[in-house]
Amino acid sequence: MPWDANRGSLPRGLPRAIREPALFGKTSNERLGQKPALVYLRTMTLRKIAPLGQPVLLRRAVPLLDPTDAPTRALIQDMVETLADARGLGLAAPQVYAGVRLILAHLPDPDGVVDRTAAPLVLVNPTLTPLDDATDMAFEGCLSIPGLRGIVRRFERIGLEALDGAGRPVEREAEGLFARILQHEVDHLDGILYTHRLEDPRHLAFDGEVQALTAYLRAEEPESGSERSDDRCCTQ
Repeated sequence: MPWDANRGSLPRGLPRAIREPALFGKTSNERLGQKPALVYLRTMTLRKIAPLGQPVLLRRAVPLLDPTDAPTRALIQDMVETLADARGLGLAAPQVYAGVRLILAHLPDPDGVVDRTAAPLVLVNPTLTPLDDATDMAFEGCLSIPGLRGIVRRFERIGLEALDGAGRPVEREAEGLFARILQHEVDHLDGILYTHRLEDPRHLAFDGEVQALTAYLRAEEPESGSERSDDRCCTQ
């Protein structure tokens, strides 16, 4: 319920910015001559993750015009909460039934370790550019395809251009696991799942069978020895 400042004050236990909204985000000149505003108290919401088979995962997402408008800010907050709850490495808006070009991505440390409790990067309308032809194959998982992992080839080094959640330009290079996370999540914005990029249908396994599949492939296909089966898997 909104609070109408014309109806009286709120309990003293609430933060001052809520009890006295005119003090929050306005200059003294703006406060003079303006009527008290309505203040909405909003909490973050866990959103349902779209599973494999949902059409939203197959459609190309549309660009966001204003990353700072209220609906987008609410979506970002909800996605941050949802990603933290799912303990993933990244999340794309279509995975929470929002067909817009927005992703979250955790930034690994120099050793490739990800703190899944840290705040993720917010990237609006991201575009990726390969920096060379070098590629790498590794297992990936997906919050929309729970219980499975597949071997996917990705560029090792990419350039990233995007906006952050405040609408500021982001330009940087990414390599290794971070490059893989970005490619995985941007694929979601184009209606592409990692399963669409499998070079061999045999390169798919249940979580508990990844080690067995890796051992088999290394024995049967020595040239695929670069495939990794460690914990550095995208979004899951």
